[in-house]
Amino acid sequence: MKDFVQNINHQFYAFVSKYDLTDDNIIRKIVHTNTVADTCFLIACEMGLNQNDRELAYLSGVLHDIGRFEQWKLCKTYNDHKSVDHGDLSYDLSFEFDLSMVNEEDRENVRLAVKYHTKQYTGSNKRIKLFNKIILCADAYANVLNTANGAQRMTVNKDGVTNEILNDFKLQKGLWKYSPETKVDRALMLTACTYYVRLDFLKKQIANANLIDVIAENFAQYLNDDDKKVYFDAVNFLKLHYFDENLTGNLDSLQ
Repeated sequence: MKDFVQNINHQFYAFVSKYDLTDDNIIRKIVHTNTVADTCFLIACEMGLNQNDRELAYLSGVLHDIGRFEQWKLCKTYNDHKSVDHGDLSYDLSFEFDLSMVNEEDRENVRLAVKYHTKQYTGSNKRIKLFNKIILCADAYANVLNTANGAQRMTVNKDGVTNEILNDFKLQKGLWKYSPETKVDRALMLTACTYYVRLDFLKKQIANANLIDVIAENFAQYLNDDDKKVYFDAVNFLKLHYFDENLTGNLDSLQ
């Protein structure tokens, strides 16, 4: 395992060295990638996967956002709606990595899991679904930590809320199909990362550390009194139903 991780990490840092390492947006994605890869490995261990699959889970985490670096370089945005699908781009760029230590079938399974972590995978391949699930949970957990640390910026100025986003938030649905139009939209879309984490052991860590409250307080400073009430009502509803299996029991319900 150690040799595999060292090999992949060496290739990853050689890959990112092509980009501007003085740019905070690039550094932020390097840190995010490290967190996701480590969390993918942790999830694989918690799931009782064998060493080979733990290594593949780690690889999935390393590769999942490599398209972000090129996306930022070319488009100066991480908004897929306004630029390119970074899952597709990550898939394409994964061929720059030497993955000869992985058998051909698993190489493609991991690459496709990476490709489809930004959109719905409708196929029946259980291996792709497995690594896709691991990426989604690890990615969401890393985003929760990042948001709780105050690293996410308020990027819109409009007051009010989009009702469709508010309603889907309360139903714990995926909000990535939307673009935020208001400050409450942005706050809800980032707070939603907490319920994208669909594994109980990670959700318990989020709940025990009160990270939902931390995130809510981070965004409250940007909201007027009326919008703050709407936002906190939604957050309190989320906290009340956070472990409701009817909402959170099936990862596929996010798709």
